[in-house]
Amino acid sequence: MNYYDSFIICVFLSKILFVVCGVCHFILVRKNKGETSLSLKLAMLKEYFEFIFLVSMALLSLYLFNPLLEIRPSINKETRLLLFIFGFIVLINCKWELVVGHSKWLMLLQYFISGRRDINTDVILSY
Repeated sequence: MNYYDSFIICVFLSKILFVVCGVCHFILVRKNKGETSLSLKLAMLKEYFEFIFLVSMALLSLYLFNPLLEIRPSINKETRLLLFIFGFIVLINCKWELVVGHSKWLMLLQYFISGRRDINTDVILSY
């Protein structure tokens, strides 16, 4: 396993941990009918994992599409999947309420998948 493969595994792991923290936060807020210290820590961890994922994907894009490299790195199956997931996340994270209006299910989907920050406890408790 080389550094590139290890980097790809870390990117996948950061996204998986992001989703796990989001689901656990959602469950804790619903169960306790509000924020607790643990749910706030999970929300903070979720944001850190989102940051790690976004920075990692930006670095991966810079590496893959660097015009100064003589030899182009090959885009393998895992990298294609990561780029697909990244594109999907960017599409979901768009401000769709400008076009389709406010929708609770879309806000919740953005919360789980893309880490939308303007989702508050009231939206979570309304489900």
